[in-house]
Amino acid sequence: PSCFAPARGYRGGQSGRPMLDSLIRLIERNRPAPGRLTRVELAAAALLVEIARLDGGVSADERAAITAAVRDRFMLSPPAAEALVALAEKREEEVYSDWIFLDTVKRAFDADERARLVRHLWRVAGTDKVLSAKECACVERLMASLGLTPEEAAAARLGAKN
Repeated sequence: PSCFAPARGYRGGQSGRPMLDSLIRLIERNRPAPGRLTRVELAAAALLVEIARLDGGVSADERAAITAAVRDRFMLSPPAAEALVALAEKREEEVYSDWIFLDTVKRAFDADERARLVRHLWRVAGTDKVLSAKECACVERLMASLGLTPEEAAAARLGAKN
């Protein structure tokens, strides 16, 4: 069989992965406004998951902080936000580099939205009340990659404490 041939059981338009399809349908059903799961939502959630995983795993408190951030940012219902976070956890562990997530966010978010995301990154990193050197270095790298100025970066970190 050719690697370009449709997979057995392929039903055009679906990913061929029942769990992924059901998560996307759940998100779509629970949106306050019509629409589809976007790459931007998934990319932002995956960056938040990346920060939470730096200290060995995603705790319940970190998952709650991530879920609250995506629920507020993208105006999702609680079940849709939880499904987005679950999908982001899956996608984040599948990729080798966060470049695709960073690039997606950088292209789609304006400077204020990127700063707001960075505030959420700091909040997630500090959820366990301990900022590790890894977490600090990663958030600082993400801030630079997202194009925040030193002033914006300082304001985002300070804003995360409030």
